[in-house]
Amino acid sequence: MKIRIKRKSLFIFSYLIAMLWLFMFYNRDVFFNINNYRNLLFFIVGYGLLLVIFKMIKNKRLLGIPSVLIILCWTVLLNSKYILRKKAEPYYIMFIVALLLYLLCMAELEFDIYIIRFLVNAYILSAVIMSVIILVQHKTPYAQYGIFRWALFYGQNEYYDVNFTSLYLLMPAILSFYGAVSAKNQNRWKYMICVGLILLAIMMLGSRGTFAPVIAIMAFLVLKGKKISMPKILTIIVFVVAVFFLLPEDTFSRLIGTRYIGSESKRYIDWAYGMKVFSNSPIWGNGMRAPKVLVNEIGGGVMNYTIHNTYVVYLAQLGIVGSIPFFGLLVYPILYLIKKNRDLCLILMYFGILFAAMMIEANYSYVLFVPLSIFYMFISFIKRNEIKNSLLEYIFKEID
Repeated sequence: MKIRIKRKSLFIFSYLIAMLWLFMFYNRDVFFNINNYRNLLFFIVGYGLLLVIFKMIKNKRLLGIPSVLIILCWTVLLNSKYILRKKAEPYYIMFIVALLLYLLCMAELEFDIYIIRFLVNAYILSAVIMSVIILVQHKTPYAQYGIFRWALFYGQNEYYDVNFTSLYLLMPAILSFYGAVSAKNQNRWKYMICVGLILLAIMMLGSRGTFAPVIAIMAFLVLKGKKISMPKILTIIVFVVAVFFLLPEDTFSRLIGTRYIGSESKRYIDWAYGMKVFSNSPIWGNGMRAPKVLVNEIGGGVMNYTIHNTYVVYLAQLGIVGSIPFFGLLVYPILYLIKKNRDLCLILMYFGILFAAMMIEANYSYVLFVPLSIFYMFISFIKRNEIKNSLLEYIFKEID
């Protein structure tokens, strides 16, 4: 009881975070930006910053490396707008700052293993809710092209970008699969249902950038064990049946074969336009504006192209100097896990997120910052408790 009273503020914060994730399907922005889904985030950031400040005063400790990187990100944003006088939308910078503050709170607050497990399950549940909605709606935005690829609709004709939706589902799919093969017996079946729903939704979304790393990491988890358990066998059977017998031929050929919307060269052309924008001002960038606007103004006046790559967007907007802290935020979890923990599943999962992000412009979207915040929460716990073995095993196996 003493622990609960002592940690009451963190429990409240974790419930707020869980609510933010659980209602992510109500974001109502095609790319899961915070434009229409910001009020709860602002409240979370305000409350979280109070907890961070209180922790700093109580422990008499300075901020850690992640927070230093976040402060550097703020610095380059302000430098681009107010010192270099690059064109920028004020609201654009404000939203980015809010996401960075959210990340700072998740990196600095000291969650115990019970809160971490609660948040992991909340993230999985949020993905399950999205997946169920996708499957119940069973609507395709590409019917006019004769393409059978579903999407998550939030209006009569408005829907979330399928690749962004898939990236949000990537980490919960792997976490729930890990729970299905590693959790205690009474919980395995719950995670098996979760991974089945999420994986089916990912397949119906038809995003190869997410499908490939999810399947690769799941195969690794199945093969790394010394013995093949019944949950693993059932999971493999369900997956094979879903892929070969339940998927429409069009979706199957998109994921496994070579059929897809448009042309693969379109993405390479997008990247080329992004690099052209970057070359216009490679050191300091071209300002915090939408990638499509930058391509239209600087890349040659084309209207139907965007940059389509998270990392090239950083370079195009902020240049080499300004991109360093943002790249640092993305690289730090990998460097820390390789050096201090070496949990191969976590490392592969993070690489999968980075790979999927390379195919879209997830720079300042919830679909990137939510999994990134979870990894920073994991790293904070590993650092405080000096966890040398698998953190996921600790989460799924050792907690009643």
